Amino acid sequence: MWSCAAAGEIRCDIDASVAPDLVGRLTAMAPLAGASVDAILSSDNLKQLSAHAVPPALSEFRRVLTPNARVHVVMTSLLDTALFPAASFADPYHSRWRVEEAFRRLKNRIALEHTPA
Repeated sequence: MWSCAAAGEIRCDIDASVAPDLVGRLTAMAPLAGASVDAILSSDNLKQLSAHAVPPALSEFRRVLTPNARVHVVMTSLLDTALFPAASFADPYHSRWRVEEAFRRLKNRIALEHTPA
């Protein structure tokens, strides 16, 4: 998931059948201009890459990110997709996201920017 100031949220996936806004690989996001993305939420996709493909993917993240952008990487070790479908994590994850954003705002107000949440 990508967030661009001009475009809002952009969903990127290698699988066109899930109807993403952008079909592509993490290692080659040429349709996105450099320094055009305000935030990246990478959910369980880096672990799908081979070890040698992770550095190019992270370089591509860096290329598209604006200087003050944020990156959130989420990975799980719950590999049984029948027992733990990705959809079951959406609500708890989004609830936690709001909590983290609230902590970020509070830390900013009281100048605790480098204190972990």
